[in-house]
Amino acid sequence: MKNPANKIVIEKIRPAIVSLLKEKGFELFDITLRSESTGKVLRITIDTEKGAGIDDCTEASRLVSTFLDSDESLIPFENYMLEVSTPGLMRPLKTEADFVRYKGRKCKITTKTKDESGRASYTGIIKNTAEKNVELFVEKENKTFHINIENISKANLEVEF
Repeated sequence: MKNPANKIVIEKIRPAIVSLLKEKGFELFDITLRSESTGKVLRITIDTEKGAGIDDCTEASRLVSTFLDSDESLIPFENYMLEVSTPGLMRPLKTEADFVRYKGRKCKITTKTKDESGRASYTGIIKNTAEKNVELFVEKENKTFHINIENISKANLEVEF
């Protein structure tokens, strides 16, 4: 988030939005406020234990919209758009809890630094997560890699057909 004013707004509203969503069984996956050509856009990404759908997005949008409309000082911009969505099938994995939650699923991980062989990209099955390390089994090589979560620059679930 490049705009400091946007960051301040997010920090101000995040706790209340997390609480509102949690009451209805949703988790806040991500929240951003950006200036775009059409104006300010508040993007909220939600999830549920079973995966959020369109009805969940609609309900969360109503909840958040009602909350934000209750106090105009929460978002101090004359106009903004609210968008509520899900992380999608190829959702990013950001935390250790994400890797634990999706144990057994296929994902692609890109690391910040290369390993001793010069490799920085791995696609495999999440076997385990412990002590800030992800065990990723790469089937093509029949090998398990241990990747420190702090060394991960990007990780996404892969869709298997």
